[in-house]
Amino acid sequence: MDIFKGIDFNDLFVLGWSSNATEITFKIEASIWPDSPHYLNPKPDEYTCYRKCEIQFTDFTSYSGLSEQSSVNPSIDINGSIDYGNIDSLIITNQGFKVVGEFGNLEVINGKVQLKFTHNKLLNFVPATKSVASTGLPTLRCGSPLAMR
Repeated sequence: MDIFKGIDFNDLFVLGWSSNATEITFKIEASIWPDSPHYLNPKPDEYTCYRKCEIQFTDFTSYSGLSEQSSVNPSIDINGSIDYGNIDSLIITNQGFKVVGEFGNLEVINGKVQLKFTHNKLLNFVPATKSVASTGLPTLRCGSPLAMR
């Protein structure tokens, strides 16, 4: 998925999430590398660019497997910041998307995924289509920016 090019899911932090009948939103702090069009020079105390953004799923038929945020214990860092781990995988399936992390095993039927940075500029979207062959699905997994399933 081109919208996630240069984003290291292994070093991404889930800051929270919400859902309703029309939208699922993950608030994240993304680790962004130079091959991403969203890369900025790192701050002096950072080894790469970190930017807050949102991953949004919209226009879906249904979803399941997402835990309520209040039922998940967050990690508290030394500096007092709270996060809910990372996104272990984000996969396009024949039915839509599968997203796995501390928040659950989310399955989104149909719909599209969008990446939005805090200044609310829509960057791109990837629609879920049933025409993707099951042997050639793009897969984002922990430890590799893009692998083929």
